[in-house]
Amino acid sequence: MADALVGGAFLSAFLQVLFDRMASHEVLEFFSRLKLNNEPLKKLKTTLLLINAVLNDAEEKQIKSPAVKDWVNELKDAAYNAQDLLDEIATDAALYKLKAEMEISKNKVRSFNLTSRSSSYKGIELKIEETLGRLEFLAKQRDLLDLKEGGGEKFSQKRPTTSLVEESGVYGRDGDKEAIIELLLEDDGSGNNISVIPIVGMGGVGKTTLAQLVYNKKLVMESFDVRAWVCVSQEFDVLRITKTILEAVTASSGDTDDLDLLQVRMETDNSYDLSEKTRYFSYSRLKFDAYKKFEACLGAKGLRSFLPSNLSVRSGCLSKEVIFDLLPALRSLRVLSLSGYWNLTILPDSIGNLKHLRYLDISRTAIKVLPDSVCTLHNLQTLLLASCHSLTELPANMGWLINLRHLDISGTNLIEMPLRMDKLKSLQTLTSFILGKKGSSGLKELGELRHLKGSLSILKLENVVDARDALEANLSDKLQLNELVLKWGGDTDDSKKNRDVLDQLHPHVDLTKLTIENYGGTVFPDWLGHAAYNIVSIQIHNCKYCDSLPPFGKLPSLKNLSTVGLDSVENIGEGFYGTPTSGHRPFGSLETLRFKNMSELQKWQPFTDDNGGAVAFPRLHQLCIQNCPKLTMGLPNGIFSLKSIVIDKCQQLVATLPSAPAICQLKLQYCHKVVLNELPPQVLNLKISRI
Repeated sequence: MADALVGGAFLSAFLQVLFDRMASHEVLEFFSRLKLNNEPLKKLKTTLLLINAVLNDAEEKQIKSPAVKDWVNELKDAAYNAQDLLDEIATDAALYKLKAEMEISKNKVRSFNLTSRSSSYKGIELKIEETLGRLEFLAKQRDLLDLKEGGGEKFSQKRPTTSLVEESGVYGRDGDKEAIIELLLEDDGSGNNISVIPIVGMGGVGKTTLAQLVYNKKLVMESFDVRAWVCVSQEFDVLRITKTILEAVTASSGDTDDLDLLQVRMETDNSYDLSEKTRYFSYSRLKFDAYKKFEACLGAKGLRSFLPSNLSVRSGCLSKEVIFDLLPALRSLRVLSLSGYWNLTILPDSIGNLKHLRYLDISRTAIKVLPDSVCTLHNLQTLLLASCHSLTELPANMGWLINLRHLDISGTNLIEMPLRMDKLKSLQTLTSFILGKKGSSGLKELGELRHLKGSLSILKLENVVDARDALEANLSDKLQLNELVLKWGGDTDDSKKNRDVLDQLHPHVDLTKLTIENYGGTVFPDWLGHAAYNIVSIQIHNCKYCDSLPPFGKLPSLKNLSTVGLDSVENIGEGFYGTPTSGHRPFGSLETLRFKNMSELQKWQPFTDDNGGAVAFPRLHQLCIQNCPKLTMGLPNGIFSLKSIVIDKCQQLVATLPSAPAICQLKLQYCHKVVLNELPPQVLNLKISRI
């Protein structure tokens, strides 16, 4: 019953989406421009309105009437087909308009005839007629099924339930929950694979809630390959229950009313025998997935998803027949994941035929190049290419993917971003933006991507031609970014340009994490260390020309600071702590501090306060100093919160380890001048070697 009610409510909302799509400006303009007959489209809308008028009655009557339930199922399938058709029309309309704009922008107006391609779209009229015929047939059946407009007869039914539960609001059931889980998982040695555990009690005591808690327990989820939640009404119908269980497990509707056949199928069906009406498909991935495993998908032309389910097998091999023959034939696919197939080196050009595709995941594959046809996937919203190490370039027309929201290119070896990346104005996730030389997108294009959020790495900043372009990246306006990486590719001979670029790339003040690598300037800009910033973590790596550190001590939220490879820094002095003010506690939130590979560092001066007696690093837990061979003095005193100290390859360091009662880890290597007065009693991990 729950499935029926949810399905009916889904249809009501689904039809509303179809109405909106039919009335959209893009679709109407498309028919007008190509001089297509839009009368079938009007009839389609009228027919759907007739059907929609009796949906409420059908939703209720299908619970007791198999004929109405079959009608609703047929309607659901027809509605899916109608959506596919309207999506295809809207996609063609958008692509048509986009290509026209591209031609016009190239000053080829005269050679581009807006009606010259109309013949290739004439098949749309035929498809509309076919869809209309099917829906008109269903509309005529409404009188035969005695379906009334408006709400139908109200049945007194048991309230449907789902497997979802809000655990935070449940108290006092832990003992009962654990007892049932123990019964579920125990092996009684009888060899009986079926067990029934009744939960009895008065109405309202929480029997269903207890079952929901058990169903969603992680241990239970991991112990059973298949789980299904089926709501049983007061009318106990074995046939209906069996069909519902089968539908829940296979994600397809039962096409028979033979109870024995259904139950035999449940017992023996380990293959993918899909109904032609199946829309969503997931499978257990193996080390090698052969074509035969997926042959049944050819019969489900309306399939919308193709997803592996057991992610424990993270890599495998997929038959090339699946990639080149099967998948391009599934024209209704919305979701496609080929992630982890190590033998996937290329996608067929026919991937562009999947006009409805919204989600494409080919991460962790050996893909070397994406076909240009990917750029015709107008509806694509998510493209995942993470850890595709062989991928060195994106298609030239990426700017056509104007609906793209998420682009993950982390772990690839892209040389540069293609032109027109600024057209992707819906983009929310962009893991990296690689600057190339002439002929690629620059920082100006990045400025147009106003909705970026999460993490962004801007790489190869040495390729910036004009430092003024950095300001146009508008990083300060991208308020939803929380992590930023700014990275140069190597040595630079223009220190001033580097400084100007970094100065203009200042992010918004609530950035959480900042990483700067291979910066070629001699000084850091003023914004880096400004007290207005709430940065929590900073990494400064291989900025070998800078001779001083910014006043990081002024950052009120800074918890983690790592400086690595700053070869020109000789002295860490008062500037590191910030200008002293009354009661100011430099590095008041810092918990982890690391200095590493600083070949010229000689002195780390302690913080002194002549006013209020404030202490630096009041919350420091971890201090790590590695490979600073010229460092002679450091190790600030009075840091009683320290829990871990690592000093490695600091051969000239003359210092006494700070007294900190909470220290539990101590590692000293190649630092024979460091004095350890006493071993703190709480030390659990001690390593002293070659001192």
